[in-house]
Amino acid sequence: MSTPTYAAEKQVAIAAVRRACVLTASVFNKLVKQETMTKEDASPVTVGDYAAQAVVNTILGRTFPKDPVVGEEDAADLRQESGKTLRERIVQLASETLAAPLAEGEKEEWGLGPNQAQTSEQLLDAIDRGNYEGGRTGRFWTLDPIDGTKGFLRGEQYAVCLALVVDSRPELGVIGCPNLPVSAADPAGPRGCIFVAVRGQGAYQLALDSPFSAPATRLTIPPSTSETLNFLESVEKAHAKLSFNERVGQVLGITRAPTRMDSQAKYCALARGDGGAYLRMPTGVGYKEKIWDHAAGLILVEEAGGVITDGRGEPLDFGLGRTLGENFGVVAAGKDVHERVIAAIKQAKAEEDVAAQANGSIFKLPPELVRMIFEHFADEQHQFWLVWISTICKALMPEVEAALYRTVAVSSCKNATRLCRALVKRPYRALAVRSLVVYITGGASIKQPLKSALPLLTSLKRLELTVDDPSIFPLLLDAPFRLRTLLTGGYYYPDCVEDILASQPSLQRFSLMFTPRREEPLDLEHARTILRPDILPNLRSLTGWVARFPLTLIKHPYPIVHLALVGATRRDITHAISLFGNTLVTLILIRLIDEQSPPECYWPTYMFRHAHLPKLEYFMVADRYDEHADLPLERETMVIPGLREICPALKTIVWGADGTVIDDLQWDFDGMTSRGWAMTVYARMLFDAIPALERVSIYDDEVAASREVMGEVFTRAEDRTVKGPESASISLDEDMWTLRPET
Repeated sequence: MSTPTYAAEKQVAIAAVRRACVLTASVFNKLVKQETMTKEDASPVTVGDYAAQAVVNTILGRTFPKDPVVGEEDAADLRQESGKTLRERIVQLASETLAAPLAEGEKEEWGLGPNQAQTSEQLLDAIDRGNYEGGRTGRFWTLDPIDGTKGFLRGEQYAVCLALVVDSRPELGVIGCPNLPVSAADPAGPRGCIFVAVRGQGAYQLALDSPFSAPATRLTIPPSTSETLNFLESVEKAHAKLSFNERVGQVLGITRAPTRMDSQAKYCALARGDGGAYLRMPTGVGYKEKIWDHAAGLILVEEAGGVITDGRGEPLDFGLGRTLGENFGVVAAGKDVHERVIAAIKQAKAEEDVAAQANGSIFKLPPELVRMIFEHFADEQHQFWLVWISTICKALMPEVEAALYRTVAVSSCKNATRLCRALVKRPYRALAVRSLVVYITGGASIKQPLKSALPLLTSLKRLELTVDDPSIFPLLLDAPFRLRTLLTGGYYYPDCVEDILASQPSLQRFSLMFTPRREEPLDLEHARTILRPDILPNLRSLTGWVARFPLTLIKHPYPIVHLALVGATRRDITHAISLFGNTLVTLILIRLIDEQSPPECYWPTYMFRHAHLPKLEYFMVADRYDEHADLPLERETMVIPGLREICPALKTIVWGADGTVIDDLQWDFDGMTSRGWAMTVYARMLFDAIPALERVSIYDDEVAASREVMGEVFTRAEDRTVKGPESASISLDEDMWTLRPET
């Protein structure tokens, strides 16, 4: 079955909207206060409303007589004797508009042109033709003859909105905006536009005075950033919860002031890029949006490349009658920001819910203080107490859960799925999450649950994601959170890592720990991570498995303060020091020593040769010898000239030596045994060369089974003398322990 083009409907709708725009503009110029009535919903209705509806419905009745219309107005008041004066004025205006000479693209059989004046009864019947109640199936039109009546009365923005709905989905929309500038860049320039969209055919802006002959402009919503994004909002406070919008903007980091205008002109502005997102949240319980307020705008935004849903992210339902039923507000935005806006709305709503419940707390304390108390008791020792108290007092459940969900870790697909469902079910839980660890073998089954949960984690600051399925990682590209720490890992390197980093400009710590199951050549075409100097302006800590990501791929000297590397070769270390040496404070290495390593590599400080590490304070290294490596114990290779100048601030050295090296260090350089003699010579050489040095620790890394290991320790006393070696406990750095292949 071929897709309908709706060519005839489009032409008729444009002509009808143009005639209605001409009428309403004329009415405004002649408007007198006595011609304004008031409906029960307190929105003003002008003579233009009735006359425009009469004109449009007359045209639709002639061209598509079987199509019903869902309209805003009815003629009940006009049929009363009290409405005689207004009725006569409406009949006169509508008849004059219908009888005006045919314009380009119009046809006489549509009821237009000279001698097409209608009787009073015909026009009242045309107005009442808008009494259709809507429905799930079939086709009907929606009409708002003057959307934004207060804007109309002020001489500001209003719109004539007409849409064709087929089987509860808008297929055609036409919006006339007599007062909207033709170009947003020239607000004082020409005014008057018609916007039209047909499903599958794009969205266009036409000239109001010549919609069929003047060139049409194709509309596409441009991408937005936090700096360029702003909200399109209603002027009237009764139409939108502006304070809520302000909080949503804060969550999104929006700095631009909102653009406020009446009517569906906001949809038109969005479609042509005059604003970043249209936000209309309900102002009270029980309010239901009218379908004529959004049908034409929906198809226009979608055809311009945008997304429109309610505030929960659910599609708008035009099959429930004259309203959108249970849809919660309306959100329209470009595809690049819509999910972020929805996530921000959920966060703001969750904050409202938590605040509302906290206000009724039995403690009568500020909600922030209650939350701080519970967070203090959120450790493993007191978690049972928190759960118990929440079962006793249900009102405290949000605060308790906010504390318990602050740090979350899952290590199975089953638990990850449960977690995601829990976050989606109660978004305030997601709002509480600051740190999330997902460490899973496999991971394909959690892709969809994560896709639903990640947009809710707007407060997340630390994410550790280790999964075998690389298709999980692209989910981070559109996530709303702004991470400070991102630890990634698995068996397969995803090709979107650089794009993920580009989406996280606040990132301060990054770890790349992809470890192959077998020897696999690295696809350098995809391993482009952090090559560009502009994507990580705040990066200070970098951890990586060098076998999967050679450091030589990094070209930019980021101001790295903390660097931890696994499987680093001499070339990798030299490259890293040349890039980051000026800023490094902590350097942690698991070195790879093979048969090609020169004898000097025996000593960990060899890599400082020709380096410049003015700020380095902590240096920790663990050696990994392959089966062919056999480096000799030599005094000549121990000394590094200029250590005082190379690392003047170095305070701590921790050396996790290979077992055979530990045995060597028990001897002197002539092969005579003396407890720790070679070790002592090396340590004292370091203390003599580096005045700031306070501690040198050496341990057997092959037998290290925990973060606390026994080893030989040398220290500098207050009188500057060196003490040691002494057997003592050595605390391994967190990175050194977690980076060990065995763990």
